[in-house]
Amino acid sequence: MAFNGYRNYETWAFMIYFEDYIYETLKEQKEYENQEINYETVYNTVESILDEMRDSIDNVEYGNPFVSDLINAAFSEIDKKEISDTISEMLKED
Repeated sequence: MAFNGYRNYETWAFMIYFEDYIYETLKEQKEYENQEINYETVYNTVESILDEMRDSIDNVEYGNPFVSDLINAAFSEIDKKEISDTISEMLKED
């Protein structure tokens, strides 16, 4: 089910919190470090952020496996491709 222009709530929520950070980080790499930013770079950046968050969540003891299962289910719904497409388009517009 679509949510505010994104595939689902989980993808939208991720973008609310991380869109600017990812965009600014990659834009800075492109402008100041003269790195080529292609789709693979964007996708790998998104994937890396999600992996770091998953790892940090796995280290937290919730006391109930149900809560952990819910969080992991939400992470699995985040559409990395849609996020990468959006950020890539933003970077092309610069």
